[in-house]
Amino acid sequence: MVLGSRGEQELAATAGAIADAGGEVAYLRTDVTRPEDLSALVSLATGRFGRLDVLASIAGVAVNAPPESGELGDWNLMIDVNLRPRTGLGRQDALPVWWEVSNRLR
Repeated sequence: MVLGSRGEQELAATAGAIADAGGEVAYLRTDVTRPEDLSALVSLATGRFGRLDVLASIAGVAVNAPPESGELGDWNLMIDVNLRPRTGLGRQDALPVWWEVSNRLR
């Protein structure tokens, strides 16, 4: 299992619990708004385990304001955290890995 999150202490604790239970785990401090962090996370998975089976992104933020509030920065943050990583990570990083595996299985 490969874990990524902004909170490095929490990552280390979670990875430790997984390892203590007998699991194989790697982790990397990851900010989902930084494409290079997402690429590094996929590279960690493929480098350490040789493949990428499942990808789950559960990062998210919410703005508690009506759309007409005009706070563009808040709305951009929601897009940057909630949408861009899911589309960019899959399209740029994960899909090529999955296509490579798929082609080897043919």
